Amino acid sequence: VSKWLSWTFPPDWILVSGKVGRGKTTWVTGVFNDYCASRIRRYREGGPGENSLPIWMTEADLFMNADRSAAGGYSGRAVYIDRVTRSPLLVLDDLGGSRRKPTESQVSMIRYIVQNRHAHNRPTLMTSNIESWDQMERTYGDHIVSRLIESTGGMVVLDGPDRRLEEVNN
Repeated sequence: VSKWLSWTFPPDWILVSGKVGRGKTTWVTGVFNDYCASRIRRYREGGPGENSLPIWMTEADLFMNADRSAAGGYSGRAVYIDRVTRSPLLVLDDLGGSRRKPTESQVSMIRYIVQNRHAHNRPTLMTSNIESWDQMERTYGDHIVSRLIESTGGMVVLDGPDRRLEEVNN
């Protein structure tokens, strides 16, 4: 993990994986909060390029909000996905968290976001309980996994005991 702590701020792309309770979300949220804190003045004053805000969401939030936005028609969904895609920093927490294969529409949404953010070099931080590229490919397909491998340079796998269970047991 130490090689990942020497990035330029914000990091370009990170995929942190591991079993439940290993601190993935806490770690990535810390990076997100540091990024937001470093830019708070620009957000308040509306500095150049600050017309969009960083976004922190779970994969389930992404799918649910896209469905809600679609109530206004196809363009509502497209506007929502475009906002997510263009945010200066995106945290997509708990990829594969539902433990079932996403629908083709959901995979297409993820593919569009990953491709577009990759093409425009927008920092993207992700977490997942999926700990191998093979399992990630079975869930999302080879196209998305290929982009993730290229963008992240590799998965950061957090190991160790479940910190929540340790707190309960101590």
